[in-house]
Amino acid sequence: QPDDRGLIGDVPVLRVTRRGPEAVHFVLAALEPGAEVLLSLDWERRFDHMQQHSGQHLISAIAEQMFGFKTTSWELGRQRSVVELDTPLVTAEQVEALEKSVNEKIRDRVPVTVRELAADDPEVETVRSRGLPDDHVGPVRVVDIKDIDSNLCCGTHVSNLSDLQVIKLLGVEKGKKNKTNLVFLVGNRVLKSLEQSHSTEKALTSLLKNGPGEHIEAVKRLQSSVKLLQK
Repeated sequence: QPDDRGLIGDVPVLRVTRRGPEAVHFVLAALEPGAEVLLSLDWERRFDHMQQHSGQHLISAIAEQMFGFKTTSWELGRQRSVVELDTPLVTAEQVEALEKSVNEKIRDRVPVTVRELAADDPEVETVRSRGLPDDHVGPVRVVDIKDIDSNLCCGTHVSNLSDLQVIKLLGVEKGKKNKTNLVFLVGNRVLKSLEQSHSTEKALTSLLKNGPGEHIEAVKRLQSSVKLLQK
């Protein structure tokens, strides 16, 4: 998950990285040691990451429950996110069923909670995980989606699935090593994508002088005309 941004006093935070148990902040200017400062968080960025990350947990859990597809990695991108599934094929029907199921869970307003376990607690072995970093110290953090999923995770998450608003699965792409990448948007990213699509549709309607349902045929006719002129 990408790092948080914000201000320490009035100094912008450019990047945050982890060194063992410590969070190291890279800032635009030097800060006075020992000074008392007000921390300000870029909430829009944080909430976006919370929505995408909790959405990924939900998608991964339901994909495994419904079809046995295990998640081997994922990426929270700037515009879209991707879950890598350990399967060579995901059908359009499976994508549709998965999207329907995860959105039903959102409407069910399922709680999401966070708890800590000792690293040697036997329960750690029962929680879904891709392993701990080699430099991990201290307790481990578990994110629970009630009756759906328990996952070792140090990321930021919503407190209820209803905060996700909606999940849109954009489709699948061929992944590496016989795997499949499932592309998705969650929450505010869905609304932004819809707004962009609507703006594009309005512009095309104005340029092509026809309705949205006729855009494709109009473009095909234009392409044919261009090819004839080029002969």
